[in-house]
Amino acid sequence: MGKRIGVLGGSFDPLHYGHLILAEQIRQEAELDKVILVPAYVNPFKEEVPPADGHHRQEMLRLAAGDHPFFGISDIELKREGPSYTYDTLAELKERDYPDDELFFIMGTDSFYQLEHWHKAEELIENFGFLIGMRKGYDENELKATISRLQQKYPLKAEYIRIPELEISSTDIKQRIRDGKSVRFLLPDACISYIREHELYLDLVGKVREYARTHEKTSRFVHTCGVVKMAKQLARQYGADPEKAEIAAWFHDVRRPAGNLEHGPAAADLLQQLYGVTDEDILNAIRFHTTGRPGMSLLEKVIKIADQLEEGRDYPGVEHMRSFTKLPVDECVYRLMTHTREYVHSIGGTFDTLSDEAIEWLHKRLNKEEIMDNKELALLAVKLLDSKKARDISIIDISEKSGFADYFVIATAGSARQISALCDEVEDGLAKDNILVNHKEGKGETGWVLLDYGDVIVNVFSAEQRDHYQIEKVWIDCPQVEFEPTAEQ
Repeated sequence: MGKRIGVLGGSFDPLHYGHLILAEQIRQEAELDKVILVPAYVNPFKEEVPPADGHHRQEMLRLAAGDHPFFGISDIELKREGPSYTYDTLAELKERDYPDDELFFIMGTDSFYQLEHWHKAEELIENFGFLIGMRKGYDENELKATISRLQQKYPLKAEYIRIPELEISSTDIKQRIRDGKSVRFLLPDACISYIREHELYLDLVGKVREYARTHEKTSRFVHTCGVVKMAKQLARQYGADPEKAEIAAWFHDVRRPAGNLEHGPAAADLLQQLYGVTDEDILNAIRFHTTGRPGMSLLEKVIKIADQLEEGRDYPGVEHMRSFTKLPVDECVYRLMTHTREYVHSIGGTFDTLSDEAIEWLHKRLNKEEIMDNKELALLAVKLLDSKKARDISIIDISEKSGFADYFVIATAGSARQISALCDEVEDGLAKDNILVNHKEGKGETGWVLLDYGDVIVNVFSAEQRDHYQIEKVWIDCPQVEFEPTAEQ
């Protein structure tokens, strides 16, 4: 006599106790000899944070149910790497693995109501049985009537089984993982360990958070959490990017054992190596959070302040220094760094040269010494572009229309190589005046590079990309700044 085999499909992304309880209860109630768990192929581009790859989901099934004598696992749908129809899956399982057995498809009530509309519905109903899990809240009489109606049209073998209402969902579990919350008792411990080991269901913020959690000592991680909290607050207060601030804050101390001055650069290098982060603003915020530097970007200042003043810090004078955050960001950083310098000197220590240079740079900014205004900066950028024979250079004054910048500098290059050369010229030329780029986007090969100097944004385009974006038309109501070119335009 053949066996009764149940088939339970799903994404199992991830598997949780609700899946296992459903499978076990239906196995017992329907007197099944075995339940086969069939993970479905899931489109990796369907969600913002991609689903776990099929081999991960299959491995979590194995960890949770592989030793269960009445459970089996099939990768039949994963191997197809595309959508699967239930009839095709059951027919292949029947032919390949269970030719002498009776197969029952385990499904929910809503799915059963749509059964007639499924692919090859008539063949499906004629060849296989159905076990319907009915949760609380469904109309039992309606379900009975649907079964009866279908049995009058087809040789339907179906029965329903009442199953417990468990408030567990894979979606909620993934969100809790992304938010760093506990998922214990929602899924097997072996699956939780596997998810952590392989960093599943995490975006970049989640990955760097979990890296810090697992690689820092408890006391250091408490400090890091405080830095993250304050960095996000300061980013919103001062106008920096909160997500970038969070990424930098989570990772700033992961290489703390490397040394007081060495751990920042080491952590920045590690972030680039592990997760492919190339955003120089994030990397520099980590790299220079201890020393500071001339030309610090807004994000760098935010991370430095948060590292020094987070709520867990309790050194003498810290409460007074927290009041500095009510000041403009440059003055806040300046006061913090001068206070630190005074303390280091008072104990006979040596203050870092780069920190001294950062303090001098901040002093000049605060006293408007040798610091050019935004228009002068834009004109200097034009001069540098012009010296390298950029074409069609223009300056647009967007100060009256924009809240994020005062001037756009736009130029066209004849090749990808020239785009890179022009950007290098601007960066190197402005750096001589201690004006460093806050953020850089794009590559010469893409036809567009953006250099963000705060209130001045330099855009270097290929002719095709400039025609595509048409920045001048977007800001057509804004005046252009006149200048005298020195090279042939």
